[in-house]
Amino acid sequence: MYYYIETVGVCEVGFFGLSGYWMVESHHETRESAAARVHYLNGGVDAEVVGQVFSHIFESMAEISTHLSNISCIISDLNRPRE
Repeated sequence: MYYYIETVGVCEVGFFGLSGYWMVESHHETRESAAARVHYLNGGVDAEVVGQVFSHIFESMAEISTHLSNISCIISDLNRPRE
């Protein structure tokens, strides 16, 4: 299990080894950043990464929609009777 502790000017993320010694995994400037890292290391989802993934998905869906609209216009043009 990972935890964070505050030391002078920094938050350390880490765990207690079998011998009881504190093992540092990373350093963070804010409690929020340290808490987010602890959450992730303990099996939680990284909300920032999930947000980025969904953002990319929505951007891709918008591009696909534009392409499908263009394809639809091309098909309509091809199906028009020729004079």
